Amino acid sequence: KANDRIWSDRRVKETLMAISHNKCWYSEVSETMSDWHVDHFRPKNLSLAIDRSVLHAEGYWWLAFNWTNYRIASTYCNCRREGGGKGEYFPLQIGSALCACHTDPGATELHCLLDPTCADDVKLISFNEAGQVIAASSDEWENERVKVSVELYNLEHSRLVDARKRVWDKCHKYIQRMKNGSTPGNENLETITLAIEDIRELINQMEPLSSVARACLMQSGFQPAIEIANSIPA
Repeated sequence: KANDRIWSDRRVKETLMAISHNKCWYSEVSETMSDWHVDHFRPKNLSLAIDRSVLHAEGYWWLAFNWTNYRIASTYCNCRREGGGKGEYFPLQIGSALCACHTDPGATELHCLLDPTCADDVKLISFNEAGQVIAASSDEWENERVKVSVELYNLEHSRLVDARKRVWDKCHKYIQRMKNGSTPGNENLETITLAIEDIRELINQMEPLSSVARACLMQSGFQPAIEIANSIPA
């Protein structure tokens, strides 16, 4: 704590924010006036299980100054707010090995929280038309990880859900325009082109909640829309 100026340094925050185009690594939202936090993915002072029992009384202290343990996060994802927020929680699968000291990098731990820096973890979540997070896997353990992450990252906060729904609705509208412009015998190339441009903007990595728009495309059942989603890097 005496040296928290290191990870609170503006240069650290700005570097981490640039990686995600100024979006929270957990919620994918971008707010100009947010009080952004440099979260320690593995907590630095105290580590708690989901039932608030202590896993590490001193946390993962050896990772306090390790930049690979840093994640840029909004206040509602990182701090306890309205029943959610990560705080000091870092639950593990029951029976999982526990990092014992600084010589153990934690690779053997089976942690519940999804890690936004792990591509395989990111693929485990998707969204629906109501703006809610849904599990993208049928695996029991992976579904449990999604459930715990939704709770501890505050991913069902009402304002966040509403924001996702607005993005979904907008994307759905553009997909409908594509379909209308593709009607046999009544094709309209200009309508299709404009709709594609709007869709591409929504799924651009720089856009907040771009993964929601991508989920809308993938779940549309409309092959041209799915092809657009697959043509642009996630």
